[in-house]
Amino acid sequence: MPKKIPASVLDFVTHNVLQVTDLTRKGRLAEILDAYSCRESSEIYVVQNAKRPGAQAALVDVRFLKELLTVKELVDEAVDDLLASEVKARLGEPADVPLADLVSKLGIDLSEVARLAESEETEE
Repeated sequence: MPKKIPASVLDFVTHNVLQVTDLTRKGRLAEILDAYSCRESSEIYVVQNAKRPGAQAALVDVRFLKELLTVKELVDEAVDDLLASEVKARLGEPADVPLADLVSKLGIDLSEVARLAESEETEE
């Protein structure tokens, strides 16, 4: 069953996904940068190179990018704090999950871990 695509996604793709040639030949880059210079904007443009699959980047207002990075830092800190408090709360409790189960669940290759532990290439 095909997924439904909201109209907002189609609008974004139509207006905000650009080819490299759109930026260079049609002057869109100057237009976008001028729009960013007037005011802070949350408008994001995806630029792709049709000749190179996977060659994509985003154009975003630097002030908006700074805001996004600040939010990411705050979320990372909050997650770290929650994890640390959970570890402290469980300190002293017996571990009731067998190590073999964890290794299996996490997909850890013990031979690779042993090789890395013996390797002189590990960082200290």
